[in-house]
Amino acid sequence: MPDSFWNLERLRHMHINNRVTFCLQEDNVENTSLLENMDTLSTPALSYGEDTEKNLRRLPKLRKLRCIFLELWDNLSKFNKFPILDFLSHLQSLKIFYHGMIRYPCDFSFPSNLKKLTLLRFRLPWS
Repeated sequence: MPDSFWNLERLRHMHINNRVTFCLQEDNVENTSLLENMDTLSTPALSYGEDTEKNLRRLPKLRKLRCIFLELWDNLSKFNKFPILDFLSHLQSLKIFYHGMIRYPCDFSFPSNLKKLTLLRFRLPWS
């Protein structure tokens, strides 16, 4: 394949099928830094945790994110935990699909500059 075929610097939009999780390997930082111009990421499966945050920090200019939140709750603190997203300073549109059951109060961390937020299948109580 020609080198230009694998040129990730030009990649702006990515769609992932079938609830795939992703990991941008730390030992391959040279290639993952090329994703800094990514504009749109669609349907990765994300969960609360350090790995998710590390991966998303490699997409600093992300403007649109459509994702699936995988269920994670902490019985000790009695909170549903969701991925931390408040550091995505360019994020304008966030659409989240959730297939779990809200058991406890939710601990969300969304960017303050968000213009559009869509929550699907959260079954959040009015309280």
